[in-house]
Amino acid sequence: MALMILLLILFAAVAVFLILVIGFMLLLAVGTDIALGVAVLMFIGLSALGGLALSAISRQMTTPRWSWPVASGLFALVTAVEFGISLLISSR
Repeated sequence: MALMILLLILFAAVAVFLILVIGFMLLLAVGTDIALGVAVLMFIGLSALGGLALSAISRQMTTPRWSWPVASGLFALVTAVEFGISLLISSR
C-alpha cells in the first residue's frame, strides 16, 4: 500500500510539472484565455490517465485493487494539492 501512495504522489508531481511548464509556455506564446483552457483540459486528461495507470499497477500487486474512478479521483485530489502547494511556495 505504501508503494501505491508513493506512486500516486510521484505521478501527481509529474502531472503538476507538465501542467506548469506547458501552461507557462502557452501563456507566453498565445495568451491567457487559451493557456487557461489547455491547463484545465490537461489537468482532467492527466488525472484520467494517471488513475488508469494506478489502477493497472494495483492489479499487478497483492495490495487491494484500486478501481479506475477511485484512482482518478485520488490522483486529481493529490494533483490539486500539489499544485496549490507549488503556487504557495512560488508566491513567497
